[in-house]
Amino acid sequence: MTALAATVPSSAHQIGGYAFPIQHAVEQDVAIWPAVQEEARRWVALAQIDSDDETGMMWGDAGRLHWLIRAADLAAGRFDAASFTWQCG
Repeated sequence: MTALAATVPSSAHQIGGYAFPIQHAVEQDVAIWPAVQEEARRWVALAQIDSDDETGMMWGDAGRLHWLIRAADLAAGRFDAASFTWQCG
């Protein structure tokens, strides 16, 4: 187990902060081509819901749901600009 993985509780639900992806940076999933890396830096995590045996939630094969929003949209309260993606373990 990596040192970073050891810091994440068994269920990684959260509101805000930085996403803890399963496969790759989730910001890349919601970024618009062609300048993906530049666009990805504009996105922040809005909410993350983990698969959780205790609540009976399972997203694919132990996956996580992610809602992201551009920092400028969050600051302006434009929650309709949020985007969704998910990753499966």
